[in-house]
Amino acid sequence: MTQLHVIIKSFQWYQIKNTILFIRKIQFLLNYQNNDPLVVNGACKLNKISSTSFPKKRKLFTVLRSPHIDKKSREQFQFVFHKLKLILNEKNDNKTNLFIFLLKNSEFPGVEMEIILDYHSCLRYLQT
Repeated sequence: MTQLHVIIKSFQWYQIKNTILFIRKIQFLLNYQNNDPLVVNGACKLNKISSTSFPKKRKLFTVLRSPHIDKKSREQFQFVFHKLKLILNEKNDNKTNLFIFLLKNSEFPGVEMEIILDYHSCLRYLQT
């Protein structure tokens, strides 16, 4: 059985939502021929995909407008980082390989993805 962790990071939340919609489409295409439901573990379920949302990270910094005279005139900026983790459990290795291939060859502008694959074979249970 294969467990796939997909960690999605972005500055805007709507880009993460678009990525999730694309992953749902891939999952629907893979499960269309076989009516095997995907086995899911996790906190909340988004159409057979379990997801865990991490808290937003904010990075604040201040810039002086005029470095020579006015110390009091400053501008403040912030970066907001959104992060989401999807957990997919699949029994079929061919579907998992195809899913990873489609994810790696797709383009998601403004989104950083990290894919972690856990694979358990039957030999693991035969050891004493």
